[in-house]
Amino acid sequence: TNLLFKLVIMAVLAIFSTLFITLNADFATQLADLQAKKATWLSNGVTDYVYEQSNSCFCFGCGLVGKYIVINDKSSTKDGTVSYVEFDSTDSLLTENGGSLTCEVETPLVDNYRNIENYFNDAITFIQARVDASCDSGASTDPFIDCAGSVTVRYDDTLNYPKSILIIFNSCGMACDAFIGYGIGCLTVLNEDIVVPSTYTNTCDDFTLPSPTGGACPLRCEGGFDGCNSCGCDGMGNPTFCTQRACMIDELGPAA
Repeated sequence: TNLLFKLVIMAVLAIFSTLFITLNADFATQLADLQAKKATWLSNGVTDYVYEQSNSCFCFGCGLVGKYIVINDKSSTKDGTVSYVEFDSTDSLLTENGGSLTCEVETPLVDNYRNIENYFNDAITFIQARVDASCDSGASTDPFIDCAGSVTVRYDDTLNYPKSILIIFNSCGMACDAFIGYGIGCLTVLNEDIVVPSTYTNTCDDFTLPSPTGGACPLRCEGGFDGCNSCGCDGMGNPTFCTQRACMIDELGPAA
């Protein structure tokens, strides 16, 4: 009798567990929420900002060191461009062991560092794949998509950027190093025309944007390209990138 009772309880628990997983695997709702949060971030009026970013992953060395990333020219439909990067000199990975780890900023900046929208897009792409694979129905229609994967996001309540994103790729998860985590430790609005609510306190107080000492950024489109392209400056008067799109002569102008 006791054995039969235990078997019945185990069967009920198995059914409940299956229902719980299915009912909570609502990737379509997660997708809509991520897209809405991304739109809110883009439309918050901030155009220039600096944020401190770090990774959690099966990686080592400078890939784990926190870094300050300056973004310029964000709009209501598209995030801005990386213009300056600086490693956090107080990061324990740089100060431990006598400061034996040395990290250098990789260039071009736009190919090696990211804006906030990029992290949203990583999460959205991951969830979209599970929506397309019909994971909400309880089983994947794509043999390469594991429906056990997940995305967990914490947002800043005022500016609506993700303070952390954890993407677990499959059912093995952290046990198999099948995950990536992004952390936004702080974010400071740089454009002076934006009044940030007094409730926002997560500013990058340990970061100071270097003052230009080498003159202004050069005209757009050096090396045979013209001013309709966007150029960036490292804050020291040196260009960090210039897109290479053919331009008309009347489109020449100063770098953004």
